[in-house]
Amino acid sequence: FGGAAIAVSQPWRWAGSGHDLFIGNVYLLLATVCSAVGVAACKPALKEVGASQVTFLHLAIGTLPVAIYAIRDIPSLTVAGIGRSGFLAMGYNIVSVGLANLLFMYGLKQRRLQEAGIFSYLHPVVTSLAGWMILSEVPNVKIALGGLLIAVGIYISEKQPEKHVLAIR
Repeated sequence: FGGAAIAVSQPWRWAGSGHDLFIGNVYLLLATVCSAVGVAACKPALKEVGASQVTFLHLAIGTLPVAIYAIRDIPSLTVAGIGRSGFLAMGYNIVSVGLANLLFMYGLKQRRLQEAGIFSYLHPVVTSLAGWMILSEVPNVKIALGGLLIAVGIYISEKQPEKHVLAIR
């Protein structure tokens, strides 16, 4: 919790658009919390039905609030405004998000929630690499060291999970 509080509050120390950075961090923190709670809510359903059914319901229910919020923007949408790259990005995201959630649910069905949660630490590493490859956002030394620490932490937690002091079975 302390690490999250520091990460969210850091922009207040910077000059300029600190408020926008803070609000962005709050939104990202809330998204992370909502995602974790949503995954935890899906775990019991995986005992009763298949991963594909849980994935469908998970994504369908998650689409509803987005669709309601997006309705106000429909009149301003045009094919030319979205463009070819916009349609390609939307298509890729539909396929990749669906596949990612399906694979995650299949994995979650096989593992305990806490064990599956460890893999969510890879998200910032993969996001940094994708930003570098797709958007030319070169990671700085802090990001690289953080990624290395994440990889080592996952390795340690997966290597000997039964030796954790706080492991609850």
